[in-house]
Amino acid sequence: MHLYNAWLPPPVAEESKKEKESFSWVVSSVKNSYKPDDPESVYATLKWVSVIDLFVKAKSEVSLEDVTALVEFGLELFYVPQNKLYAQVRWGNILVKLLNKHRKKLSLKLKWRPLYDTLIHTHFTRNTGPEGWRLRQRHFEATTSLVRSCRKFFPPGSAFEIWSEFRSLLENPWHNSSFEGSGFVRLFLPTNLDNQDFFSHDWIKEFFRLWDSIPNCQFWNSQWAAVIARVVKNYKLIDWECYLPTLFTRYLNMFEVPVANGGGSYPFSVDVPRNTRFLFSNKTVTPAKAIAKSIVNLLRPGSSAQQHFEKLVNLLEQYYHPSNGGRWTYALERFLLYLVITFQKRLQREQLNIDKDRQDEQYLGRSERTFFVKVVLKLIDRGQYSKNEHLSETVAAATSILSYVEPTLVLPFVASRFQMALETDNRKCVLLLAGKSLLKMIKRWPSMISKCVLSLTENLRNPKSPEYAVLGSCAVLATQTVLKHLTMDPKAFSSCILGILSSSHHESLKSQKAINELFVKYNIHFAGVSRSIFRASGNHTEAPDFADLVSQITSMSFDSTGLHWRYNLMANRVLLLLAMSSRNDPTSSSKILSETAGHFLKNLKSQLPQTRILAISALNTLLKESPYKLSAGEQTLPSGNLQGSKKSSLEGELTQIFQEDGFFNETLYSLSHVHIVTDAESASSRGNHGSFQSLADKSITRFYFDFTASWPRTPTWISLLGSDTFYSNFARIFKRLIQECGIPVLLSLKSSLEEFVNAKERSKQCVAAEALAGILHSDVDGILVAWDTWILAQLQNIIVSQSVESIPEWAACIRYAVTGKGKHGTRVPVLRQPVLDCLATPLTGTVTTTVVAKRYAFLSAALIELSPQTMPFTEVQLHYRLLEELLSSMCHSSAQVREALGVTLAVLCSNIQLYESFNHEHSHEGEKRDVAYKFDGKSWVQFLKERASEVLMNIQNTSQSDSLETATNTSSENGNSNSDSQDDIKWMETVCEIEVVAFGGVYWFAFEETSSKDLSTLAKVAFELLKWRIFCGPHLQEAVSVILSSANDSNWRIRSATLTYLRTFMYRHSFILSNAEKQQIWRTVENLLLDNQVREHAAAVLAGLMKGGDEDLAKDFRDKAYTEATILQRKRKRRTLSSSQSIASIHGAVLALVASVLSAPYDMPSWLPEHVTLLARFSGEPSPVKSTVTKAVAEFRRTHADTWNFQKDSFTEEQLEVLADTSSSSSYFA
Repeated sequence: MHLYNAWLPPPVAEESKKEKESFSWVVSSVKNSYKPDDPESVYATLKWVSVIDLFVKAKSEVSLEDVTALVEFGLELFYVPQNKLYAQVRWGNILVKLLNKHRKKLSLKLKWRPLYDTLIHTHFTRNTGPEGWRLRQRHFEATTSLVRSCRKFFPPGSAFEIWSEFRSLLENPWHNSSFEGSGFVRLFLPTNLDNQDFFSHDWIKEFFRLWDSIPNCQFWNSQWAAVIARVVKNYKLIDWECYLPTLFTRYLNMFEVPVANGGGSYPFSVDVPRNTRFLFSNKTVTPAKAIAKSIVNLLRPGSSAQQHFEKLVNLLEQYYHPSNGGRWTYALERFLLYLVITFQKRLQREQLNIDKDRQDEQYLGRSERTFFVKVVLKLIDRGQYSKNEHLSETVAAATSILSYVEPTLVLPFVASRFQMALETDNRKCVLLLAGKSLLKMIKRWPSMISKCVLSLTENLRNPKSPEYAVLGSCAVLATQTVLKHLTMDPKAFSSCILGILSSSHHESLKSQKAINELFVKYNIHFAGVSRSIFRASGNHTEAPDFADLVSQITSMSFDSTGLHWRYNLMANRVLLLLAMSSRNDPTSSSKILSETAGHFLKNLKSQLPQTRILAISALNTLLKESPYKLSAGEQTLPSGNLQGSKKSSLEGELTQIFQEDGFFNETLYSLSHVHIVTDAESASSRGNHGSFQSLADKSITRFYFDFTASWPRTPTWISLLGSDTFYSNFARIFKRLIQECGIPVLLSLKSSLEEFVNAKERSKQCVAAEALAGILHSDVDGILVAWDTWILAQLQNIIVSQSVESIPEWAACIRYAVTGKGKHGTRVPVLRQPVLDCLATPLTGTVTTTVVAKRYAFLSAALIELSPQTMPFTEVQLHYRLLEELLSSMCHSSAQVREALGVTLAVLCSNIQLYESFNHEHSHEGEKRDVAYKFDGKSWVQFLKERASEVLMNIQNTSQSDSLETATNTSSENGNSNSDSQDDIKWMETVCEIEVVAFGGVYWFAFEETSSKDLSTLAKVAFELLKWRIFCGPHLQEAVSVILSSANDSNWRIRSATLTYLRTFMYRHSFILSNAEKQQIWRTVENLLLDNQVREHAAAVLAGLMKGGDEDLAKDFRDKAYTEATILQRKRKRRTLSSSQSIASIHGAVLALVASVLSAPYDMPSWLPEHVTLLARFSGEPSPVKSTVTKAVAEFRRTHADTWNFQKDSFTEEQLEVLADTSSSSSYFA
């Protein structure tokens, strides 16, 4: 008996013993209420869900056999009704509660494939149902929660099956399927004991390789961090020592904090599709919970994880200080909270096992607990003064928890230093009592709902209804209780729908707002309709027939009715929902679907913009059959073999409409008005349809749970093309219409398309680009004939046209046309190769540079959509052929062309590198060798690296010779030299456009200050990217070598840029740099303290390095700086300072002391009073030493002002007097 039940009064406790029998009876009743031959009977089982929930919440004992039987039967109910989302949500949620409560006692074996199939069927296919997005979101949340609860019970071998299923999605990091695959791996991969053998060291190595394939993407990081956190927690036998530097490097760099005055966010973020982010819940912030979970479970007796953890805290603790707050504070606050919570849970878990005589050598002992608390107290010490209320509350909570773990450490800390005021905010919303009472009544007596709906909707219909009656009616109708009832009661359903659509006569703004909000809520919570509504004419004489209801709403949805445009929009939306619902009923007439599709096709040329946008969504949803679309095996059949062999049920109605005179001309003209093109577009409006839609309108016109593989299928990281107004859902309706009705659509569209392609207005060219994209991607029977007949000529005309305004839209058109088909985008469209061949055809020498740049822009847009790991032989040949062309054109005279060429080269090289990494051994290896031979027998990567080094030296030598400014030497040889120099600059400008640093190396800071402003600007952008890059293996060694040589370069600007980069470089590679490499870098920076041009910069860098966690190196430098400064000070007192002692050496020694003092901006370590006092004694030296001392002491004063009242106790009276003499305010240190 549970302890709670033991406290019950004896009669009640005795009755509670019967609950085991009651639960068995409930399980039997649930089974009996479901009839396998009647799918609708699943709704009859829902009345038991709330009863089962009571047993879950109760503390009484129930039979595990009954729980097992109920779970298995509940899963059967969850799998069967594929289109009954509401029932699946209810059963999914109760199963999660059952499994979570009894997870440690049950011995189940559950399969993962049915859960995956349910997700795919509902959320990852084009099977968009009529349900509102909120219900679909709840369904996805319930399903994913169920997967997480069932994961513990996956049988042996499941991990291998799941990894094999999703591994192929992760192969191409430049395709959106990789994000989807990582989400599925995180969701399904089990880490139970049955699958322990799967997680070998080989898998871990592959895991890190895949994780590294997409850098600086928080969504990607979150998925992999969550997986590794579960593996670390559940598998104690894995030795993680060799992986700790890599892991902690990842964890450190996932916190996007400003390093060395840099930005706090990655400047070139990877764009994760909206739907993927929405489905796989992620806030695109640092996965602090997973990081904390991993670190706490990695802490083991004798493990180096403790040292790595302390180093990580030393690097991050400065950002907890109030003066260093920013957008990163939230992630740091979460990190602190989950560190403490996870640590507490681990101690509880280990203590329970110890109580059960199950001791483990990896359990934390007293020394490990003390170490953890001491380290975390550093973060608490910084965050206790935070102005961020969440961080302040977290600090208080963390301190409270840790005080029970190690009270001897925490309580003295709290008593002496932790002072926080607890502020309470007691603001509460006041609800209307009448509304609450009515809601309680209709929940208790459901029979009242129908009467209430009829009365309330009458208030909406009646134009004389007062405002308060309309507002109250809307408030009650918008409740979940009423909305659920509408799906089952035909009379209430029709009354509510018609009541809302007939309420446009209310003049009150509050009334109209309430009605709009009611409809939006009904729209997003729409759960379909019951089959009883389709049979309303036979069972409910007072309710209208479903077909009559559809007809009545259709009559309200025309523009000519004079209805307000918003209510016209509502009527069209309801019509679409009813048509989609009728598709799930086998007895419903196909006439409703065909007439509705025809209605929305006509609405494409509606005068109402919102109605046109809704028509787009409707047609993309209704056009499903695609009888003319070629399958993979049919693409080689002669044209016309499929024509007429099968027909769509919608074809007759649609063909009659689009063959009307001028239909497509009017349609394209109407759709062009949706494209809002401004002169100063700052961001892409793709998918937003301009700025004329409110959020309420968007919730009506758009489906939030659209097909998750929405276009574009690859990240949009090409900034060259700028913002575009290409709407992929517009292109999709043309594609779907052609697939539904065949070549007649092309014939009707041809003349109108040619007219709009040649139009001067950008908006017309936008819609022409969308129509052409749909045509090129349609893959219908006869499309190849149309390509040869007129489409090829049209595309060639677009390439050579002089129009530049619409280049982004036409590039998007090309990108859409070559996008891979299928769930993972690996199936090649019919016209991909012809389109690529057209783009790869060299232009004539008479074209303008604008046309040349346009062609390269089109090529880059097309190449980014290819899947490198599955490229056929023809595409591989095309890549190598283009590589040769691009490398030979890098010195083009036009900057515009070089920019476009550089971006194209970046995409091209990325594809080739990814392709070559898959170890293809095919017949085209000879082609690769031929290409390599053309680069002097070197690979293209080696060629670019060596060429970049050569160009760097040439540009530097040229800059130095130009600075001599001799009046002579104006010979023709000089002219040739200048020409070569300009070619070198142009070549390097092109390389700077490549946004991958694979072969750019770390040379970019050498170009930040050159005579070429364009090259300097591009180099600075590349330099920003370089600051976020993590190098591994031989690349890291090469980077260190380049940094060391650049730090000793003769050009002071390069030395300065190297110092700037060093602070970021050391931070990002703190865990993976060897001690020898760190010592080399430290010695190099120390030597620069004697450099007249960059010594102050070197001191600032050293101050940052001393805060970087390498305490041994910092202590050696600090002691050395103090010793040298002391010797100088003694010589000065004895007046034995040699006159030959250079100012640089004195200034260098003082700057070393300054670096030590500024490395502790808020603390007062034991060595600091002596160092700052010694520094102050140099205030009598001449400039620049004096000014350096004055600034350093002033900075020390500023950073310690808040805590000076108790920190001054660390100083002696003599030291305070020295500081007072140096300080500008003599009373400050008193």
